[in-house]
Amino acid sequence: MALRETSLRPPPQWLIRWEIFVVLAVSLGASAVNALLSLIGSLLQKKPLAGQQALLVGSLAPFNHWLDLVLQLTSMAENLAPVVLVLYLMARSGEPPAVIGLDASQPAKDAVRGAVLAAVIGGGGLALYLAAFNLGFNLNVVPERLPAVWWRIPVLLLDGLQNGLLEEILVIGYLLRRLDQLGWRPGRAIAASALLRGTYHLYQGFGGFPLADRRDRLCRLRGSARQGLLAALTAGPGASGRGPRGSRRPADLRASSRPGPAWTGAARCRSRPAGRRRPRRQPAPASRPAARPA
Repeated sequence: MALRETSLRPPPQWLIRWEIFVVLAVSLGASAVNALLSLIGSLLQKKPLAGQQALLVGSLAPFNHWLDLVLQLTSMAENLAPVVLVLYLMARSGEPPAVIGLDASQPAKDAVRGAVLAAVIGGGGLALYLAAFNLGFNLNVVPERLPAVWWRIPVLLLDGLQNGLLEEILVIGYLLRRLDQLGWRPGRAIAASALLRGTYHLYQGFGGFPLADRRDRLCRLRGSARQGLLAALTAGPGASGRGPRGSRRPADLRASSRPGPAWTGAARCRSRPAGRRRPRRQPAPASRPAARPA
């Protein structure tokens, strides 16, 4: 009984700081570091950013569609592990999911507000992306490149769902609540969450930063993560743009590992000009010396 009462007490501030560090280290914090490294790699290329590609959802096993499907589903399940971790940590502190807005108390209002947020965030994000791309500050974002098989659309829908769950629960729900418990002012907490959100989008270029702050402010004003989640789902697969699913290593380094940000596999690629290979010249056969007459 004593153990149960202790586990329901709010964690002290030093433990909250460690908890935030651990959660971000295994999720979006690691994504931010690898997105920054990926951007550095893109900037070091001889091509401009607009001449390179960022693929969000790609095939993980193009040689076998069934294995590809299994890897896609496994990758999404792995990516949702931080969400389970956050809900577990909150449950240990006696905090139900409703404290971060995860409930079904107002489904109709939430659906309407989520659709409005999707229109504002999606429209604004598209405009900023096009502006950044035309100015040369962004890569060419390719939403998906999956084979034309029966599971293509379901996988894209599930990908949008897992991106929304991960981003909105961790950033809008968990992180802002923990920063509030640390005594951070709302403006400072929103700036920190926007910095995190913008940084883990850097693999696409610089176009995601201006929108991150507005998005977090809108979701914070509405007071719940569920409306941000509904907005992400309404905007469609790949709208959250968190990046290729996977271990958050830059895509070029990840190509030989992952189902992966695909979390295991090739998720982001850079385009290379397709040119014809020059045929190799075959060495001329050595001429045999003419036979001398006997």
